[in-house]
Amino acid sequence: MDEKARKHNKGGRMRIKLVNKKTNKSVVYNYNDTNTFYDLKQFIIASFETFKQVNLNNIQFETGRPASEIIADDNAAVRSLLSSGSMCMVSKIKQLTNEPIEWHCSMCTLINIANSNICAACGSTKNDKNNNDNNTATTSSSNNNGNNTSKSRGHLNDNYVNNNDNKNSDKQLNAVRRIIPSDNSCLFNAIAYILEGRRGRKREKTTTASIATRLRDRVALTVTNGNQWTPAVLGMEKKSYVKYIKDVNKWGGGIECNIFADIYHVEVCAIDIFTKQRYCFGESSGFKRRAFLLYTGTHYDALTFTKKGKNSKDEDSDVCMLDLPIPQYINDDIEKLVDQLRALKQFTNLGNFNTQCCVCYKKFQGQKGVIDHAQNSGHQNFSEIPN
Repeated sequence: MDEKARKHNKGGRMRIKLVNKKTNKSVVYNYNDTNTFYDLKQFIIASFETFKQVNLNNIQFETGRPASEIIADDNAAVRSLLSSGSMCMVSKIKQLTNEPIEWHCSMCTLINIANSNICAACGSTKNDKNNNDNNTATTSSSNNNGNNTSKSRGHLNDNYVNNNDNKNSDKQLNAVRRIIPSDNSCLFNAIAYILEGRRGRKREKTTTASIATRLRDRVALTVTNGNQWTPAVLGMEKKSYVKYIKDVNKWGGGIECNIFADIYHVEVCAIDIFTKQRYCFGESSGFKRRAFLLYTGTHYDALTFTKKGKNSKDEDSDVCMLDLPIPQYINDDIEKLVDQLRALKQFTNLGNFNTQCCVCYKKFQGQKGVIDHAQNSGHQNFSEIPN
C-alpha cells in the first residue's frame, strides 16, 4: 500500500469510489477493517438500480490501469483488495443459461447462494447426493420456465407448497426457543445464531471482537452509506445513531432487524410473546426465506426448529431459516410455543403494569423505568407484580 493510501487509512476510516461501467454513475463506499467482499457486493446491489436483480456472483470488479479483475472469496477483507482512495469499475457478468445461480438444501429447504458450499441453516454440504440432485433439478426448472419454481426446492417445499397439510408423517419440524444471554447485545447474538451459524459450540460471548460487535459495526456502516436512513427514520442524526449502535451497552430493535433483513436477503420475523403480534421485517422485499425471533418486551431470543427424531437440545442441527411460504403446521407450532411462553409469563408488559427486576428486586411502573434500568444495569429478567 503506498503512502497516499496509508494517509487515507489513518484512524481506520477508508473509502473507495465505485463506478458502474455501464451507466458511468458512481458512489462512494466507506468501509473499515471488518468489512468483507460480500458486504461490498451487497452495497453495490443496493446502490445501483441496474444491479437490483443481479446475483452476487455475477458482479465483476476491475481496478487499476490497465484494468485488472479482482477475484476473491466473499469473506476476504475489502482493505486487502482495494486501497483507500482508489477507484473500482463494476459490471454485470452475463449468466450462462445452464449455470445454476442457487442451490436448495434438501435437508432444511433453505435456498443458498451458488458460491456457498455449506447450507447456512443446517450445515449440510452442497456436495451431498440429495443436494446435487436438487441443484440439477433447479437448473432444469430455471431453464425451462424462466423462474425458480422447481418442484425440487427441498423436502419441506415438496410437501407443503401445494398445501398438502394432511400428510402428518411429513410434519418433521418442531418450533423451539433458544435462550440468548441477557447482555444488552441479545438481538445481535440472536441474529448471529440464526443467520451466521453461531450456535452450539460456535456461540460467542460478547466482546469487542465478537460476532455481535461486528454485526453492530455492519449496521453502523449500512446506515452511514444508506441515503434512506434519515434522522426522521433513525430518531436522531446519523452520527449520533452510529455512536449509539456501536455501544455494546445499547439495545437493538426494529431498525436493526430491518437492516439485517436487507443484509441477509431474508425476512426477519420478530414475534412479541405478550401481544402474539408478528413483525416481519423485509416482508415486502420479495425475499424467499424467513428467520424468526422471540421478543419478550425487553429481550430477544432465537426461534428455531428441530427435526423430529433428533435431540432437541442439539443446537448444531437446528433449522434456522425456512423457505416461503411457511407450511401451516409450522405456523401452528409457532403459535403453540408462543401460547406456552405467554402462559408462563415469559414476557415483560411495558404498559401500565408494575414491574420488578428479578435480579436486584427494584420496582418500576411503565416502560421507561424498565428500559432505563435494563440498559444501565444489564439486568433483563423482569416480572409483573400486582398493582
